[in-house]
Amino acid sequence: MDKVIQKKEQWGEKLENLICFHPWIRIIFFSKAQIKHYPKKRFNTNAKERGWTRPIIIVGWFLVYLYAASKAIAEHVYPTMAPLATSHFSGLSLLSSQAVVQSSIFIVTRPAFAKISDHIGRLEGWTLVILAHLLGSVLFAAAPNIGCYFAGTVFWEIGTVGGHLMTELYASDTSTINTRIIFSSFIQSPNIWGPYAAAPIVGAILKVATWRWGYGMFAIILPVCSLGIIVLFSMMRVKEIRLGARGDFYTPGGVKRFLLSFDIVGLVMLCAGTILFFFPITLAAGTEKWSKPSFIVMLTLGSFLMAVFPLWELYGARSPLISWKLFRNRVMICSCIILFFSSMSNKLSVPYYITWLLVVRGYSPKAATNISSALTVSNNAFGILFAAPYLWWNGKPKHMMVLGTCLYFVGTGLTYRFRRAHSGLGILIISQIIEGVGRGTLYIPCGTMAQAMFDKHKVAKVTAVYFTMGGIGQIIGDAILGAIYRELYPRYIHKYAPDIPKKDRNMIIEKIKKATKFPMGSKVRNEINHAFEETMKHMLYGTFACASMIFLTALCYPSIDFKEDGSDNVVVGDDIEPDDYRIETRSESEEEHSEEPSEKFDELHSDSLEGQEGYLKE
Repeated sequence: MDKVIQKKEQWGEKLENLICFHPWIRIIFFSKAQIKHYPKKRFNTNAKERGWTRPIIIVGWFLVYLYAASKAIAEHVYPTMAPLATSHFSGLSLLSSQAVVQSSIFIVTRPAFAKISDHIGRLEGWTLVILAHLLGSVLFAAAPNIGCYFAGTVFWEIGTVGGHLMTELYASDTSTINTRIIFSSFIQSPNIWGPYAAAPIVGAILKVATWRWGYGMFAIILPVCSLGIIVLFSMMRVKEIRLGARGDFYTPGGVKRFLLSFDIVGLVMLCAGTILFFFPITLAAGTEKWSKPSFIVMLTLGSFLMAVFPLWELYGARSPLISWKLFRNRVMICSCIILFFSSMSNKLSVPYYITWLLVVRGYSPKAATNISSALTVSNNAFGILFAAPYLWWNGKPKHMMVLGTCLYFVGTGLTYRFRRAHSGLGILIISQIIEGVGRGTLYIPCGTMAQAMFDKHKVAKVTAVYFTMGGIGQIIGDAILGAIYRELYPRYIHKYAPDIPKKDRNMIIEKIKKATKFPMGSKVRNEINHAFEETMKHMLYGTFACASMIFLTALCYPSIDFKEDGSDNVVVGDDIEPDDYRIETRSESEEEHSEEPSEKFDELHSDSLEGQEGYLKE
């Protein structure tokens, strides 16, 4: 057996030497990196440092999972309701504009919630999430016009993004580096069964009510399912106060320090700049609209704000919105690039997919929800049931990720080839499953590898920056998608259905009911379907380029082994910083035990940057 292993290593070394004919190839494709390793203490998770016991953590997991399940169902009900709602306001083409608003909020919400949860507390973060969900659902359901509907989009996206970050933080707070993969994948498991729970809900609602109840019922469901989280975190806050722990926000001068650390100028510049620049791109149809003063003003202001934002962050901001120092790490760069192109690819192929199924294939909303869920379910199922356990068992993610990107590329090709009006339903679903399996090998390993490169108390910042890059990919994809739909769909309608009056053509573009009122197989319906199919082809072109970039980036990852001992070396000023939400006093259970000198030293000096540096040097 030893001879077989030795021979295998020799052949691997020979193959590597054959491929690496230049030193740069070895550096880029065959280098290695070590995860961060910090001296093991009695409390090796953030939650235990704050006095949480194992039974309380288990109860917390049950309550957080209940919230994640209700949110997952809502996130798969809402995409089916969105085309119906925008059609009600004669604005089906505004789906991409709505997506731009969502992506802009997505970009700025994660860093904001990361600072709130670190400087103020997890309880306040959860409270804001639930209030945002409530306001968003109410505004959706009661919207008298498209403006109010877009206001609901803002609040709902704040709640969704904040909720996702808070669940990720709970997973990281209650786990170590070795178990974080399993916990992070477990919290995403509602996305496996959530889509198929959402489909019958959609069918039942639309039989007896309208799309408004599809939104409105979650104004009741989500707050009720989240009530236990608020109660638990409130009880733990009381316990932490009794132990003498206070967040930095509640100490003398804490409010001022929080406001100074909260880059409000950068937040406004980034959000306003992205909306003002990308929003008019999704609205412009034809060259005549580009000459409108309102479009010129929005594009000019948006370009200016987006150009000034990085300069402000680097030279003007006292506490930057985005921690640029994190990008000194190669693994962080690769993870952000993969999520950027993956998010862009997703936005190019998914938003109008349900509309395509309703119009071109003639499916019911319930069937369209089930079919469109194949990609999400396969993505999450493979990632949670195979990729995460394999990574936890093997500890080496790179080979799996490279193979997954190849499957992802094949899946995008099959999706482009078989997303046709006359393709069989089976091959349509299989192509989505292959694409989803490829994605499933990327999502969990990319985030976990990025987190493993830094101190556990920087998880919130790392997670926020990581998903912010995904949000930037989303907004670029949304802008491209909106421009394609607004520009090409009317052109193809005019080309393939010239007999339809201009007024009716505009109604077909903006309302699903107008397009689907013609029976399947009729001449007009075939012409509409042909126009939509040609438009969908152009939407899928960009997914090939994104898949190619993801493959190349996966090759550039250094080899990481989660099973080996990490590095004790820490870059001063980069990976060490005082945590504003750590318990400064020992828990009752710790006081009952005798302490070793190293633990006492850590207790005395863990609150200051100099103390941490001195401890690590010692």
